[in-house]
Amino acid sequence: MKALFLIPFLFLSGSTFTEIENPCGIMYPRGEDEDWGEGAYYMPDDFNIPLYKSLTEKETYGFLRKVASRENMRLVDQNGKDLPDYYGCHFKEWIAHSSLELLMAKKCENPEFVCVLWKYKKGGVFAKKADLKKQGAAYYTYWDYLFKQDMPKKITENKKWASIGVNLTKNCLNLGMANNVKADKIKCIPGNDGEISETGANHLKILEHDGNWAKVEVITLRWQVGHSGEDDCPYKEFSNGIGWVKAIDEKGFPNIWYSVTSY
Repeated sequence: MKALFLIPFLFLSGSTFTEIENPCGIMYPRGEDEDWGEGAYYMPDDFNIPLYKSLTEKETYGFLRKVASRENMRLVDQNGKDLPDYYGCHFKEWIAHSSLELLMAKKCENPEFVCVLWKYKKGGVFAKKADLKKQGAAYYTYWDYLFKQDMPKKITENKKWASIGVNLTKNCLNLGMANNVKADKIKCIPGNDGEISETGANHLKILEHDGNWAKVEVITLRWQVGHSGEDDCPYKEFSNGIGWVKAIDEKGFPNIWYSVTSY
């Protein structure tokens, strides 16, 4: 079956997602900004959460809103009107399917709040942890999303069929003989290019983990010469090495992450 995947492209006005055909389920890096905070909230299907311009709660910036799975997460003003210059991927991330939305968040000076939307508005705005919890949102670090076993059913199911790839655009990711930075390097795995041709692409299969490190098998997809099928993946998979990668960096950013499909 042909699948549509949400693939990020970087525009001058900021990153956004464009749907294109991708029957191979390739994971493409999410733009060049590696500031994701340390984790993200797994959001319920129906919520309306106020956002504040400061930690005093005196002035509301707007609301994050979603209505019973009929629409994606929206950023609206006090009257329910979409705020201008809004791009969904400025503060959201996904696992496997575009309906599984995660709200990026990071710590702030007041432990009762989290900072959100810092990619959309300079300095970000603030949401109360109590509001998020009351409406059913649950916070997990990116380490949790990659490795934690006891997760909500929807996350667990989506992780099973999502591809994993290198989540870097400026650098490749070292594959080493052991789980430390001093280990002998096997090779450096690049993030998949949005214009893949005969050079192929890489999937990573997590075999085990230790702290922020993951032992992975690198599955390389290479172009099948003479392939003519329109509905099948034009690449052939083969194993291309096993080793350790730094899955989560010192700031909590996931160096490896999941592919996303629109249906």
